Amino acid sequence: FYVIGGEFTDTSFEEVLTRSNQIHGPFRSHDEAMSKWRALSFQSTGNAQVRYEIAEVAHRMDSSTILLGCSGRQRQSD
Repeated sequence: FYVIGGEFTDTSFEEVLTRSNQIHGPFRSHDEAMSKWRALSFQSTGNAQVRYEIAEVAHRMDSSTILLGCSGRQRQSD
């Protein structure tokens, strides 16, 4: 499990600001990732453009990894 996120350009949460992009982990369990997610989320309560989510590595092929977020959307890391 990983905690991913950062500050986005606006509250549509479509595009993260490159300078704030964060990846934390890997964590062995969802509970460990949830603990980190809570800590990061608490630190950013004053900024509505910051969002984090827990992602699970679902499949690894060559150099690309598909991450599945809590929202069910698929993400591909570069």
